[in-house]
Amino acid sequence: MKCLPATTTRNTCLKLSLVPLLLGLAACSSSNDDGGDALGCASGEEASASYCVEYITGAGLDERVGKNTFTLHVKAREGGAPVTGLTIGLSPKMYMVSGMRHATPDEGCVESASIAGDYVCTVYYIMASEMNGVKMGDWELDLDIGGEALTLTPMVMMAMGDTRMAQLKGVNDMIPGMPNMPDENRVYYLFTDDAASTDSFGLFIAARESMMSFPAVYSGQTFNAGTAYEMNVGTVAVEISSDDGATWLAAAETGNGHWRITGLGLSAGVANTLRVRLSIDGETKTIDGSASGQAYQTFTVTP
Repeated sequence: MKCLPATTTRNTCLKLSLVPLLLGLAACSSSNDDGGDALGCASGEEASASYCVEYITGAGLDERVGKNTFTLHVKAREGGAPVTGLTIGLSPKMYMVSGMRHATPDEGCVESASIAGDYVCTVYYIMASEMNGVKMGDWELDLDIGGEALTLTPMVMMAMGDTRMAQLKGVNDMIPGMPNMPDENRVYYLFTDDAASTDSFGLFIAARESMMSFPAVYSGQTFNAGTAYEMNVGTVAVEISSDDGATWLAAAETGNGHWRITGLGLSAGVANTLRVRLSIDGETKTIDGSASGQAYQTFTVTP
C-alpha cells in the first residue's frame, strides 16, 4: 500500500494495492514514484503482473460525498500499449471505526468510446471518511481489472456548497434491521447527478436493501427479491418545486435510476432552493419515515 504523488490533476493521493488474482500473490510493484520501472510503468502508475494503471480523478478534484467519476487508464506493462476490451468490476466498501462495514451505490466502470485504454467509473459516496475532524472509517474500492485486483483507498471529503446528496425514508416500506434490532424504514438516497443549469436539474436515486446493497430506483425494479421484504416497484414519481411548493413539476425518468427536470427558470450565479418529492406506488417518502413527516427534501443549487 502506498500513496501516489498528486503532481498533476491526473493523479491523486491514494493508497493502492495490486494483487494478481490468478497468482494469489502480492503485486510485483516497486515504488514507481522514482521515475518508473524497467517494465514500462511510469511514475505515478501502479504495476500489476500485466498492466500499468493510472487513476485519474474527475476534473482533478478530491472525492466527496455524492457523485464521483474517475478514470482508470490501463496499458500493457510490456510495450505500453493501451489495453482495450477489458471488463472491470467495481465494489466500494467503507470499513467504519465501529467495526461495521457498508457499501455505497455505484454504476461500475464503462470503457471509453473515445480514448483507448480509458475506463470511466462512477461511485456515489454516502458518507465521508471524516466528519468535523472525527474519523468515520476507511473507504476501499475493490476493482477486478482483467483478473488482477486493484484496491484504492480514497479519502472522501464532506460535501461543501451546493447539495450533493439528501435522504428520504419509506413510511410502510421496511427492510430488515441490524441483528437483534427491529425493522427499519427503507432509506432512499437522492444524489445531484450533474451541475444544474437555469433550466434543468438531474438526480440519481438509489435505495437501501441492506448495508451492502443499494440498487437504483426506477419503474420495474425489485428490491429485496425473494425475501419477506420483497418490493416490486410500479409507479415512481419524482417532482421538483422551485417556488417553495406552490407548484410542482414532474421529472422524466431517463433510465437506470436517473431523473431529469426541465423548465425550472432558475437564477444564474446565485443559490436557488429546490424541493424534491419522491413517491413510489402512491406512498410519498418523508424525511423521518413517519406519515406526518416532511414529504420532501431541499436542495441548494447554483447554476
